[in-house]
Amino acid sequence: MYRDKLIKYVVKRSVPELISKINKASSIIVEAERILTDGKRADVLIRIKVEDKPFLAILIEAKSISANHNARAIDAQIIHYLKNEKDNILKGYQCVGVLLTKYIKLSRDKNILNISWNQIINLCLEDKKLFNKDIVLKQYIDFLINGEKSMKFYEEEVLSIPAGKTIDLIKKHHIYVCPNSNDYSYKDALFMAFRASGGGQMEKLYKVDETIILNLSDTLQELENFDLDVAIIERIRCYVNDHFVIHEKDGRIKVDEMRVYILSQHETIDLPLNPRPEKSNSKHTYYTLKEMLTMEILPAKSLLKKKV
Repeated sequence: MYRDKLIKYVVKRSVPELISKINKASSIIVEAERILTDGKRADVLIRIKVEDKPFLAILIEAKSISANHNARAIDAQIIHYLKNEKDNILKGYQCVGVLLTKYIKLSRDKNILNISWNQIINLCLEDKKLFNKDIVLKQYIDFLINGEKSMKFYEEEVLSIPAGKTIDLIKKHHIYVCPNSNDYSYKDALFMAFRASGGGQMEKLYKVDETIILNLSDTLQELENFDLDVAIIERIRCYVNDHFVIHEKDGRIKVDEMRVYILSQHETIDLPLNPRPEKSNSKHTYYTLKEMLTMEILPAKSLLKKKV
């Protein structure tokens, strides 16, 4: 059941013209840690036959749910696999490569699709009745969510970030952007709050809807290749246009790889006390919801870092 849902999800996103034939599959072969011709291992290989003839192959490279990875390196790995096996185990198949990562990243190759672990989890949770009956799947999803304790204490965590001059843009577009680097390694939190300059007051908590990665060489037009609502794409584009210096000729962003947090426009909480840190600091900090909602002066805290 879930195998078929995943296959249809990938096909709809990558080769929608083939979706009508998936239901006519005569066989579906799923292999984990498949040893390839060059001795390397593919994480997951799905081969679909229609009328007993090679039809579609899906090669999945799955990376840790708790770690951020270089998208270009994974792209190159999948491209190598697909190219190397086209006359071997993938002979006769139309091929699609899939990156399964923590954050959504735009692949430069039209035959490679990026899926986030959150999308997989949501796919499994769509049918709650079926999910509740599947003990093995429930245990696996619980492992994904709680294995690194990345979500276990969500309700107690607010990520507070100094926004400085960008705070007006964050409020306007409900978008927050930072370099995708170790200096900006944030622990996952249920809400984000942004500190204003001149005291660090915070006015609102924002729930994070989605997080994506944009590379230096991604153009703003390529945002449309992400599986995002048109209105969200426009919000990102407007934020980037307002905040970054853009090359006039090709519209490329003059920064390194960026992490883009898409903030909810509806799931927000006003902070009537406008809490601020006891001591001014230029680093990100974590607070509990109780602290944010009941205190005007927030206690100084150590910076609890976790790599993304």
